Amino acid sequence: MGENTTSRVVKSPYSRESIDKWDKELKDISEYSTIIDNVSKENTEKNEADATQSELTVSDAGDYYLKLVLDLCKSRNTELVLFKMPKNTLHQYDESAWTHEHYELASQAAEKLGINYLDFNYNIDADIDIDNDYFDGGYHLNVRGAHKVSLCLAKYIAENYSVEPQETQLYDNALEKYKKLSKVAYLESEVDFEEYLKRLDDIKDDTMICFSVFGDFTSCLNDTDYSLLEELGLELAEDGQFMDAYAAVVNNGELLYEEISNKKIDHTIQTEDHTIRLTSAGWLAGEESSIYVDGIQLGMQSHGLNIVVVDDDTKTIIDSVCFNTYESGRTCSRANPYSMLNTYREML
Repeated sequence: MGENTTSRVVKSPYSRESIDKWDKELKDISEYSTIIDNVSKENTEKNEADATQSELTVSDAGDYYLKLVLDLCKSRNTELVLFKMPKNTLHQYDESAWTHEHYELASQAAEKLGINYLDFNYNIDADIDIDNDYFDGGYHLNVRGAHKVSLCLAKYIAENYSVEPQETQLYDNALEKYKKLSKVAYLESEVDFEEYLKRLDDIKDDTMICFSVFGDFTSCLNDTDYSLLEELGLELAEDGQFMDAYAAVVNNGELLYEEISNKKIDHTIQTEDHTIRLTSAGWLAGEESSIYVDGIQLGMQSHGLNIVVVDDDTKTIIDSVCFNTYESGRTCSRANPYSMLNTYREML
């Protein structure tokens, strides 16, 4: 016998005319509506100079939809929590920067409605690092920053609400997918060479990893780097000389091909699933690097060690990166990782 359920319609306290008016306002301002809206700007004189002063208010549309969501939550016996994701940009350069004035206005609006409000810029510290936890300089979190915020939210909910843990097959399936996505996302966001090699080692049994050198890759490698490369299965990297060409392929944890030369390398490998062509040349041989996967050039073609990683299950490219190990900074350059991550997610 199925479980009985009862649904109930909550009557809106707002007129049809008001709803139509606010709907039109939403379409006019943006595809994405926000609760806090800078709705008016007026020129004022201050310190004998003209300046633009922004007057922050909660828009009618924002106020309406916030109350509507709150009413819906109450009708379902559900607690509503508002939170502001961290954003670290300067208002002098970014009109959408989240200032203390925004925080105070949002806090007042939430307090007025009896809603708990968490602001990861001003009243909750998630230990966000602007250099490593954003993928665009302070606007949007990468997987590292998102993980920190998620832990803070989970801790807050566990400590302040009566939430009982539940086990469901749906969650278990989603968790397995998340673990796979998380490994790839962390790999794609890593900019430290040694840490990147460790992450490669963690997924080497499920991937094909292609290496190609442009110019030189030996100048700024150290003993730790060589040990990590050896753990990946590479045997000749430590034998490389200044400005040597180098190319290699590790497939599912096994070394398929590796070559060092003072001349240009141009080698093609046929695996069960892919055709791989690698070129590499040091400075004396013309400085060149390419990594072709099934006829498509995917390497960064930049100075140093170029790496392309192919997932074995989905047959998709999950990273294309170059570490300039010719220079002491060992800077990292990378193809668009988030389009790769999205493709990988769709194929899982």
